Amino acid sequence: MKFTIVGAGAIGSLFACILQSQHHQVHCWTRSRRAQIQREFHDRHGQLQTFTFTNRKTELIAQSDAVIVCVKAFQTAAAVADIAPYLDAQTPLILCHNGIGTHSAVMQQRPEQPLLFASTSQAALKQGETLYHTGVGPTFIGWLSHASHSSASHNHAPNNLASPNHASHTDATDEPSVISTLRDALNDAHFEPDILPKLWEKLAINCAINPLTALHNISNGQLAAPLYQETLKALCDEVSLVATAEGYPMAAEALLTRVKAVIQATAANHSSMHQDIHHQRRTEIDYISGYLVQRAYIHHIEVPANHTLWQAITQREQSYV
Repeated sequence: MKFTIVGAGAIGSLFACILQSQHHQVHCWTRSRRAQIQREFHDRHGQLQTFTFTNRKTELIAQSDAVIVCVKAFQTAAAVADIAPYLDAQTPLILCHNGIGTHSAVMQQRPEQPLLFASTSQAALKQGETLYHTGVGPTFIGWLSHASHSSASHNHAPNNLASPNHASHTDATDEPSVISTLRDALNDAHFEPDILPKLWEKLAINCAINPLTALHNISNGQLAAPLYQETLKALCDEVSLVATAEGYPMAAEALLTRVKAVIQATAANHSSMHQDIHHQRRTEIDYISGYLVQRAYIHHIEVPANHTLWQAITQREQSYV
């Protein structure tokens, strides 16, 4: 198949390298104006391969069988607008980022575009043009909207972070052909007719792990210390209440168990938000803790633990902007 990967950060580069290694045609679209993008890829087995990708060729966007948008949540709408003039209306567009809340702006830009979301547990570290595959895990892909249904009305929350369960995703169970290709390439990719439970599960994990590791400048594994257990429980309790109000029931105790399992499994890793704060970059906090706070507001639910972390990360960002 022919793919365009928008964004060549850690996950975008990882998808590009894996797909090209499986002999698919991969084209990148990045902010760089270079004609080619190169990656020195260290896979999970310690093998080194060099991959070169054509960059920013408008005709290759038009020819793509699928476009995967792997940029930060706050960059997604602008990235889609950048490629929109060259994008075929029938080409599946797959969003992939932390958090929830970008779909509304994308659907307004491209109301007829088949739109999916990929929630991945794959992990990678990019240092310059060198890429390390640092973790494996499942990738879940499901519809946010079908072209034939995408003219349905949208429900807008504050700051345009609408709840996806009020968006125009459908209950269709048809699996797009791109899913089978990604399943073969990633080894652990799954089609989810309703992607929202998976997005809420990942949101819960991100709400618990990302801001705490960023604020305290620690690895994921250090959250297992007794110091953080009360906060982790409070965060999961709040996420459980909001997710349930949104129509995706989650037991708080099970959520906390899942968070602790992720902390243990990724003990040596540093969260993406930790890296963003460390390098004084903008984070995705508005689409993680901020999104949860705004949905809680809609349902008149108090979420003080998440609100505190949202404000703390926001203030940290403002200190270096």
